[in-house]
Amino acid sequence: MAHPDCDHVLDQAVHAAVEHLEKQGGFHPFAMTLKPDGEMAILHAAGDDDAPPPPEEADDVLAAGVTAASQDGPGLSAAALVADVQATLPDADAPSDAIRVLVQRPGEDPVAVFAPYVLTDGHCEVGDLIASPGNRTIFA
Repeated sequence: MAHPDCDHVLDQAVHAAVEHLEKQGGFHPFAMTLKPDGEMAILHAAGDDDAPPPPEEADDVLAAGVTAASQDGPGLSAAALVADVQATLPDADAPSDAIRVLVQRPGEDPVAVFAPYVLTDGHCEVGDLIASPGNRTIFA
């Protein structure tokens, strides 16, 4: 990551996702935000009946919530959209479980980071992070 705020959000997002995986065996998509004063928050998406929205809609719902938060008060230094995905990673023939963290900061290119993982008996082993250009969904 190019900026320490992005690194901090990425680290905290992966840590929170691993905690959910180890305690619950999975997680619904969530967003993590960082304010200029260092305060972090986690946002969860809710659909019409307060249940999580379908996975294909979660990023849009979370991005809208983070965008609203970025316009309140001092704004945000960085944000991330986090999801439990199946991803075909480099040098792999089949998809594997991964934590996807789409890290964004105002004025910088977004980065999609994939953290492949294996969950065995309540323990989550995370592999090497893989970064690629991401799609801007916040701070447009």
